[in-house]
Order: sequence, then C-alpha cells, then structure tokens
Amino acid sequence: MSVDPASSSSTDSPEASADTAESPPVRRRPRGLILIVVALVLGPVIYREYPREMARWRVAAALNARSADDNEKARQLLDEAFAWDPENRPARLQQARWQMQDEQLDEALAAYDQLVKESPADTALMMERADAYLRAGKPETAIEVWKKLEKQAAHASTAERAVVLNGLAYFRAVGNIELDEALEDVELAIKLIGEDAAKLDTRGYIHYRRGDYQAALADLDPAVKEVEQKFTQGGLDAHTVAVIHYHRGLVHQALEDKVAAEADFERVRSLGFEPNDRLY
Repeated sequence: MSVDPASSSSTDSPEASADTAESPPVRRRPRGLILIVVALVLGPVIYREYPREMARWRVAAALNARSADDNEKARQLLDEAFAWDPENRPARLQQARWQMQDEQLDEALAAYDQLVKESPADTALMMERADAYLRAGKPETAIEVWKKLEKQAAHASTAERAVVLNGLAYFRAVGNIELDEALEDVELAIKLIGEDAAKLDTRGYIHYRRGDYQAALADLDPAVKEVEQKFTQGGLDAHTVAVIHYHRGLVHQALEDKVAAEADFERVRSLGFEPNDRLY
C-alpha cells in the first residue's frame, strides 16, 4: 500500500492552515508615543513646581539654621530659595519675620504691606503685620489693622470674634490708646466665650494702664496661676508666661511692693526674657 505524503504531514492539513490563518498579528505598544504624551502632560507641571519645591526645601533648611543660631547660613539658604523662586511666598514671609527680629524695621514693614496687599483676607498675616507696626513704634497703625480685622470678624464664629476683640483690646492697652474702648472690647470677648488667661491678662493690663491696680491684680493673679499650670504641663510657650508675669510685676511696682515685683521680673528672666517695654 502506498502512502500519500500529503496525507501524512500534519503541518499541511487544512485544519492547521486554518489555525495559522486565524492567528492575530502581534501588535507592539507605541512606547515612544506614550512617553511623548506623558512628557507633554507632566512637563509643564514639573517645570512650574520644581523651582517651588527646591525653594521650599531651602526655606526649611534656613529655618533649621536660624534655630541653630547660624544666621549667616540661614540668610544664604534663603537667598538660594529666592534664586529658585523669586516670588516664593513662604520665603518672603520668613524674610519679613527675620527682618523684624533683626530690627530691619522699614524693610519688614514694606514686606508685610506687600504680602497683605496680595492676600487681604489672610487674618493671620494681618495679625503679624499689626505686630510688626507695634514693634516698630507705630501703635496707631497697628490698632487700625486690628480694627479692620474686627470688621471682618463681624460675621465670623463666636470664638473667632472673641479672639479678634481681645487682640484689639490688648493692642490698645499696649499702645496706651483708647483704654475705655479697650475695656469694652475685652468685656465683650469674655461675655462671648468666657474668661481665660489671655483675656484676664488683657483686662488686667488695661486696669493697670487706667491706674486701677487692685482690679489689675484681681485679673492677673489667676492669669499667672493658669499659665504656670499649663506651662508645667507642656501646653504653653515661655513667652506667654513671661508676658503675664511682667504685667503683674508692673502692677506690684506701681503698688510699691518691690519684693513681689522683683519676684515676677526674676521669673521673666528665668524664662529667657527681659522685663521691659519690648516684652508684650
């Protein structure tokens, strides 16, 4: 019996031919095109954000250097931040703060004015600006800033409004200006959310400015007790404690109680501050 070569070859069978014909072609992914699309989408984002990120890192490093009392290194790092991003807002704000600390008052005030002009609704920034004017010996301007804040807070939460009222009252007391209005402001703040050390200190300091020393002590004694307790628990900064002791020391001094006054002033020094009119 003869064998047909065609019938013995499985590779040439109709079924095999059909399978081969129906196999889809292998398609390669257009990797180059994908990379181009990714670059087109992410390129502008990277171009825009990379300088900001580099500036942010340098601002953080500058803060660490300043904390370590390496002011020269801090300034160098801040300059590098500006080189990466000349309009970097955190860098500009930090520069203004350091200018205030270094008594570069005109430069600091100009910087704060520009920052507030760009962000007029930034409450925290406006508070910093008011403090800058107060430290520059311009309490009237500082109080005007707080009056603007008080108007903006008219429709804010009760707590926010109380904070602003207390701040306005305190700045009036520090500037020794409009003391009757200051007392009304802090009384309203207390009525809104109750007494605490901050408001008692404000009211006590107003009483001191008005010459009502016994009323001042009645507020400052519990304020000192509260802040010392919180400070011991780690819930309060040393500056706040020092300020309230300084205020009470002034009252004791006005009452000619030298021993009590010196005790308060010594506590101020132990906290790292000097009991003088630059402490507020």
